[in-house]
Amino acid sequence: MRDLSTGSVLAAMSLRYLTAGESHGPALVGILEGLPAGITVDRDAIEHQLARRRHGHGRSPRMRFEADELEILGGVRHGRTLGSPVALVIRNTEWPKWQQVMSAEPPDDPEALAATGRGQPLTRPRPGHADLAGMQKYQFEDARDVLERASARETAMRVALATVARGLLDAVGITVLSHIVGIGAVVLPDDVATPGPDDGERIDADPVRCNDPDTSKQMQLAIDEAKANRDLAEARGKMLEPPKDDAGGTGGQVKPDEIVFDDRPQQSGDSKQVEVVTGGQMSDEQLQALWLRRVQTKPADFLRAKFAYQLHRRQQGKPQP
Repeated sequence: MRDLSTGSVLAAMSLRYLTAGESHGPALVGILEGLPAGITVDRDAIEHQLARRRHGHGRSPRMRFEADELEILGGVRHGRTLGSPVALVIRNTEWPKWQQVMSAEPPDDPEALAATGRGQPLTRPRPGHADLAGMQKYQFEDARDVLERASARETAMRVALATVARGLLDAVGITVLSHIVGIGAVVLPDDVATPGPDDGERIDADPVRCNDPDTSKQMQLAIDEAKANRDLAEARGKMLEPPKDDAGGTGGQVKPDEIVFDDRPQQSGDSKQVEVVTGGQMSDEQLQALWLRRVQTKPADFLRAKFAYQLHRRQQGKPQP
């Protein structure tokens, strides 16, 4: 290993990395430049870090069947850097299933491709993802043009390149250790001792890589609850899908997440009713009570109803509650 203890080399050093490739494309490609010559590059160490990336409670099923086929293309000889850019590639073992959908060449029959399950255009942006922002920025009509790049899969190459850069830290006696301190509302207590370099294997053995076993159990429960809420929301969304017209669409009658207010006087003389796409009717008082019930269990539903209610009152010229 090259001796960098004087620090003179590090003082003027700047690392830069670049990645390319799509989630379901043939491979991810990465280039790291700026490393001095003589830094140790251990292929086994890179593959170990890639394996760590796939572990953890609540990870996507995709992590279980995707294999990272790593290849060092350049910048390294006999286990040491040459001072030139380091080039890596991680091939996608699932590529044969996606060759037509993700081909760089235009399809011979776009309609036939669109008729397949994987080739069908994706037009509904996913909440919490970059789909909508990317579609608006680049004027894409198919969300796949965005989500294939804005994918967690791309982090595999970042992990590989970071492991190579980690060799530089090893050369100057710096050890890297990470652990989870919070998931959602579950946070590691302040009185838990900070882990040290010797605690790495123990932390990796924990399902959520938490330094405290009791907090780890709470984090796992929080993940399970979030997954259950997601499954419930998906089931509820399917149940609330509007009836299809003859053309297979909704006839433009109902838009996604639309809330409709019915301001017509009620014959019973009751207070003004609010009709929601979910099919029920609630008065102003009932809707406010619903907020209070949902704020502890369903923040997303709470905020959605709250903002819609405030907008309705503003449009009616009424003071905000």
